[in-house]
Amino acid sequence: MYTYITEVIAVDPVDGELKTWAGPNITAFTTRDAERMCQEQGLGFCRVLGRLKEERDTVTGVVTNYDQFHLN
Repeated sequence: MYTYITEVIAVDPVDGELKTWAGPNITAFTTRDAERMCQEQGLGFCRVLGRLKEERDTVTGVVTNYDQFHLN
């Protein structure tokens, strides 16, 4: 399965402005599956952006590579 990233566009309750926020990561086989899972889990307000390829810790510099097939 792959990890997919999402975003949420919502009004910031602090200043009342429309902003883009990072949404939850979704684990699925395909983008379509990730979109379906969002709908089924009550996260229809999330937009699936694509597959998460890697993450870099800004403090330690450690890179985590997600661009591999894994069965978890």
